[in-house]
Amino acid sequence: MENQALFDKVLTTFDNNDSDGLLDLMTEDFEWDMVGEQTVKGKEQVRQMFAKMDGSEMISCTKDLKLLDGNKGACHGIVKMKNANGAVSEMYYCDLYVFEGGLLKKMVTFSVKKE
Repeated sequence: MENQALFDKVLTTFDNNDSDGLLDLMTEDFEWDMVGEQTVKGKEQVRQMFAKMDGSEMISCTKDLKLLDGNKGACHGIVKMKNANGAVSEMYYCDLYVFEGGLLKKMVTFSVKKE
């Protein structure tokens, strides 16, 4: 898959709360650095992280700026989430992406709670 189509598909899978679809787009050695919180390495760790979030869902997500340059992409905006207990929160986010061989190789997420 070429990088523009992959980038668009990654964003769509997040919007659709499609964790299985997202896992299908990752390399086996995928790394996700959630700056200041945690880093997960490998699809199995991502799968386990998603399992712990069962019942949570993204309600909405703006994409105020999207950039793609070769095999690197970035997107930022505001995400509104509902946790398993029904509590809703909003965060500013910026996601950085690295694509390799038609798959998502690495992600870095910066997020700040919106007050």
